[in-house]
Amino acid sequence: MNTKRGTVSFEVGGVSHSARLSTNAMIKYQDETGVSVLEAFREMEKKNVDMKVIRDLLWVSVEGEHTKEEIGDLIDEMGFVEAARILGEAGKLAFPETEKGDGAEAGNVKAGKAPRKTKTS
Repeated sequence: MNTKRGTVSFEVGGVSHSARLSTNAMIKYQDETGVSVLEAFREMEKKNVDMKVIRDLLWVSVEGEHTKEEIGDLIDEMGFVEAARILGEAGKLAFPETEKGDGAEAGNVKAGKAPRKTKTS
């Protein structure tokens, strides 16, 4: 069992790996691509799947130091369907369902609404 919240454990070629879309991973993805993780998941939900998006999301989420090329090789070994499953699960864990119908989804799970504005005097 993994002790870090939101971690997805998986095995490829007899080697164990962990993936987690932590806050730092999401910021690293946005710094690298100029796109937020939520935007990337929204595009994937529309079936606008780009291999570079999948690879880059796994690159930031697989724990440990890896190059993008190493993550691409990992995807080749595990298969695209398994890579997408791992990302979907990581997305669900990173953005637990808080409210239905607000249109902000990741990993097929709704994200919470923005906080309400309060009156100031």
